[in-house]
Amino acid sequence: MKNINQLGLGIYQDFQLNSKDTIVVAVSGGVDSMTLVTALVSLDTTQRPKIILAHINHQLREQSTEEEAYLRQWSRQHSVIMETIKWPMDNHPEYGVENAARQFRYKFFTEIVQKYHARYLFTAHNADDQAETFLMRLVRGGRLSELTGIAVKRDFTPDTVLGRPLLEYAKADLKRIAQGNNIQWFEDETNQTNDYLRNRMRHNVVPQLKSENKQFLQHLADYQNQIATDNELIETILKEKIQQISLESKFDLEEYQKQSEAWRLKILATINERMTSNVELKRQLVKDQDQFLMGETSQGSLDVGQGWLLQKTYDTFDFKNEVPETVKSNDQLMERVLVLNHWFNMNSDQQIMVTDQPISVNDHLIAKMELTANQIQLPLLLKPALSSIQFSLKGGGHKSVRRELIDQKISNDHRSEFLAIFDQNDQLIWVPNLRKNWLTNTFQPELKKYTVVLKSQGD
Repeated sequence: MKNINQLGLGIYQDFQLNSKDTIVVAVSGGVDSMTLVTALVSLDTTQRPKIILAHINHQLREQSTEEEAYLRQWSRQHSVIMETIKWPMDNHPEYGVENAARQFRYKFFTEIVQKYHARYLFTAHNADDQAETFLMRLVRGGRLSELTGIAVKRDFTPDTVLGRPLLEYAKADLKRIAQGNNIQWFEDETNQTNDYLRNRMRHNVVPQLKSENKQFLQHLADYQNQIATDNELIETILKEKIQQISLESKFDLEEYQKQSEAWRLKILATINERMTSNVELKRQLVKDQDQFLMGETSQGSLDVGQGWLLQKTYDTFDFKNEVPETVKSNDQLMERVLVLNHWFNMNSDQQIMVTDQPISVNDHLIAKMELTANQIQLPLLLKPALSSIQFSLKGGGHKSVRRELIDQKISNDHRSEFLAIFDQNDQLIWVPNLRKNWLTNTFQPELKKYTVVLKSQGD
């Protein structure tokens, strides 16, 4: 069993660290993250990078406050900077808590690595986490490339690499290291329930597989390395094949048809991902596209969803997004900045304005939306409300503009008339006359206030 100094030195060498580096370490208070950060602070002061603890109090358990207090004490004791944030309880969704919490965490991590210009963000994922992730993806289905699992290193921001220094260590090994070095940690009681798929894998499936073969975790890692190597080779060849069929703005149909079926499907799937990213890509859809391109008809189009068409014209093919005619014929509607405290004509009957001043529109008010500075980034922009735009829902999940139009029984003749309001960060705010978006950040009355006002013409 390694002692904590050996573990720290191994990480130092594996990630080629030096004393000038800044590392943000995600710390929950559990055995994995406490072992990781203790190993890093054990490094000699001539070697040790600048360490920043990043902790999220998810406010999902009573124990969270105690964990945060302990980590503050620990960071002071070891002269380490600690950054912490609470996940507002108002933002906890009724469903999809795991995914929502992860999004909140990584948004916070992004802010911290940028604040300190960190070279690395370290998380304490271990070999058991890797096995659980592999099995979860296997159960849920997906692409073979996704079974490569959690990467030891990957780009996180343009200037920061996300590193997982403990991926080769089993959970049991980390516990032994922690116990042997008198490291204090907290057990998350929610990990003991079977409410989540990951916990069911952790408690029921992984232990059974380990009992069948003690080398299960190592064998799984070996398979994932083989998949990663093969996938890298496939991607290299695939890139060459796509270049072979690429013309200036379209694709060469004859060259495409020369490929084997396996390569054709791979080529089409990749082109779909690049050009029609808002379309849910299923294997049958790719097969339907291939059948269309291999068919005898020399011209035609295939609807692939979300306004996208696969077009075939004699010896070429391409993907085209069909924008509503009302938008194409009016350049003003492609994107319009809503200047603060100025009215904008939505149509012949309605006007809209974003204001930071008190306002009264008397009987002409149709609707308004109250916002605070933490919720939006000015200026607000007015764009066409394309059917693929997604509303975030209060209870979690999303709903497309198209589905909302259908649910409200808006006729096809009028659907192209709707406009959407976005902020500078491309966050959807509101589709007037249809639905307001549920915003991630909550209304904070002590901050600067803004009001988006929709009124009828005449005031």
